[in-house]
Amino acid sequence: MKIHKSILLFSFMTASVFTAQAQHKTAVDPDRQAKLKKVYEEPSFIFQAARYTQYFPELGITVMRDTLHQKEFETFKAALSKKLTEKGIPHKFFIEVVKDNKGAAFAYFIKGRQYGVFTFDEFVALLPEAIRDYKKAFPKTTSEVQP
Repeated sequence: MKIHKSILLFSFMTASVFTAQAQHKTAVDPDRQAKLKKVYEEPSFIFQAARYTQYFPELGITVMRDTLHQKEFETFKAALSKKLTEKGIPHKFFIEVVKDNKGAAFAYFIKGRQYGVFTFDEFVALLPEAIRDYKKAFPKTTSEVQP
């Protein structure tokens, strides 16, 4: 009897999880793979970001960075991704590593349109504007996580 209760409880929990996931998913795009193929056929990471954001309602972030500061960049990228996720902004990074020690250059893309080429400090300062631009372009797809 104890095993049957456990199985029944597990079944309810599983059903609840699947129901919750189904409620939060957006419509499945049957052409997703074909679109992704076109994205990665583009000749550079800049064009890939532009094409990707034409097809998908996400904030594309391009980064051209040096090889010297990889650890710092990974820390920044994780913090930025966490912040955007908390704000309900779906995003994707497009990164190119260059063999120099000159830092990084950033840009962001919405619906195929490029916004700037920014230094690290400029990009951090303009992040609230990037979030506003995204929310203006996709007002119904954002859902901020409440604390």
